[in-house]
Formats: sequence, structure tokens, C-alpha cells
Amino acid sequence: MVGGTTDPGYVCFHNALELARRGHEVTVFTLDHGIPPDFRDPEEFRVVRLRTSMKLGDGGSVPSLYGALKGFDAVHLHYPFYGSGEYVWLASLLRGQKYLLTYHMDVHGTTPFKKLAIGAYEPTLGRRILRGAARVGAVSMAHLMSSRAAHVVD
Repeated sequence: MVGGTTDPGYVCFHNALELARRGHEVTVFTLDHGIPPDFRDPEEFRVVRLRTSMKLGDGGSVPSLYGALKGFDAVHLHYPFYGSGEYVWLASLLRGQKYLLTYHMDVHGTTPFKKLAIGAYEPTLGRRILRGAARVGAVSMAHLMSSRAAHVVD
């Protein structure tokens, strides 16, 4: 399971916990943003924190994710997860490793640079990541169909 650090991270945590409780072996990959000294990872599943080669907000480029995903039967991408989703898609493209994707939200840039970056990313890599998923889910169908991803998924 690949999840970020904000609300999608909360959903990822609970998905991982429930899968582990049902007897699945679960590994969650997330960014290494450091953790408080008194924080303990859940005992029910494994958490792997990957170093980012470039950090921007809650996101970051994590090329090591591509290799880390090798050998997993299933990959669940919580999206958008910029800097990580691309490596899940690449593993699918190059190794045939299927993934399912949970679409959490449309991202809106808060600065002119972010708006430009998102405007360039979504119709290129974003579209490919969404279309490359074996299955796409969301909080609800209404949420998905009212999102910018609606025209990309079937």
C-alpha cells in the first residue's frame, strides 16, 4: 500500500489495519518526514519510510519506491501522491505489476507555480496513472464523478 501523510494517509492506515486484521500481510510505503520520538508504528502491519530525493510540501520524489514494490502481489495507491504514484505506474508499465487506485481529491494549486505544475501534470502523467490502474475507487461514486478524474476513468 502506498499512502501519503495527510487525509489519504488516514484512509491508508485504516485500510491497512483492516486488511491485516483479515489475515493479509501488509506493507505501507510512505515518505520519511521524520516521526516524533514517542511515536510507535502499528504492530499489525509493516511501515517502510522512504527517503525523498526532492521534497515539496507533503509530496516528494521517491525513486526507490520502484524497486521496493518488486515482488508484491497487489499494490494499492492512494492518489494523488505526487512523486510516488509515478513509480507505481512505472512498475505496472515495465513489470506488469497491477495496482488499484483510490482517488481522494482534486488538487488545486495555491500559487501560480503550483497551478502551472498541476495544469501540466494532470493531463500527462496524472492521466496515465489513473488509466493504468486495474481498478479505480473513491470515497463514493458521486465524489469520483464530480472530480476532475471523472473524464479519465470509466
